[in-house]
Amino acid sequence: MNCTTQIEGARGTLRLEGRFTFEASAGFKAQAEALLDAGSVSELLLDFSAVTLLEPSALGVLLLLREEAELNGSRIVVKGPSPALGAIFDAVNFGQLFEIRP
Repeated sequence: MNCTTQIEGARGTLRLEGRFTFEASAGFKAQAEALLDAGSVSELLLDFSAVTLLEPSALGVLLLLREEAELNGSRIVVKGPSPALGAIFDAVNFGQLFEIRP
């Protein structure tokens, strides 16, 4: 999976592309934490519009990241999941834990 980051004002964006697998989790988490550790970021936008596969282990990584964001006073927004990924997020009630935008 490829990840690109960007900070604009108080928003850090992490754009994910490809397969979000267990092997990709460590790199994703490191980049997301780096954005959260940037003092100016109060919102972390995870752009899932180019994610083609989401392994169950990735859901656990997202939950851990949510806890870290809350400790930093930040929130996580998931943007653009495909209908298949949206169904997964719905099935595990992620809409109650994360703001999910089309």
